Amino acid sequence: MNLAIRTIAAAAFATGLLGATAARADLGPWDVFNNIDPGAAFVGGTPVPVMFTLGVATYITDIFTYHLDITNTTDVIGLTPDGGATMYFDATSPGLIGGYANLMDAGINLMLDAGTYTVTDALDASWAYNAASGFAGMTEVTAPEPASMAILGVSLAGLGFYRRRR
Repeated sequence: MNLAIRTIAAAAFATGLLGATAARADLGPWDVFNNIDPGAAFVGGTPVPVMFTLGVATYITDIFTYHLDITNTTDVIGLTPDGGATMYFDATSPGLIGGYANLMDAGINLMLDAGTYTVTDALDASWAYNAASGFAGMTEVTAPEPASMAILGVSLAGLGFYRRRR
C-alpha cells in the first residue's frame, strides 16, 4: 500500500473528516470504528451493545465482528440508527484469525447519515469481548480505501469532461 495514501487517510481520520467516535485512538486508515484489542484475553457470552457515532455522513463498506466459536461460517449483523429501524446484513466468515477467533464480514456498502448507531449480532453468545473493548462485542466498521475513492472521483470527472466536449 502506498505510504502517501495511508498517511492521507490516517490524517483524514485524525482530523475528524469522517467524524466518527471510536473506542480506540489507534484506528487503521479505513476504520470508522474499531474496539478490537486482540492483546487482551477474550471473554465469551453476551456483550453490552456496540455503539458508535458519526459526526458527518459516511460511506461504510464493511462491518466485522469477532467470535470465539470457530465453527460458524454465517451470521446476521444488525445496524440500528438512533431512533430508527434496524437494518440486517448477512455476514460470512472468510477464515480464522490466529486459529482462535472467527471473523464475520458483512459487506454493506451503505451511506450512513451523521448520528449514533448500534451494532448487534445474531451470534451474540460467541461474540468476543474483553475489558479493553468496554465489554462490548469486538467490532470493526470500515470505509472505502482512499485510493478507490480517488479512482471513482477521477472517473466521474473524466465522464463529465467527455460529456462537456460533446
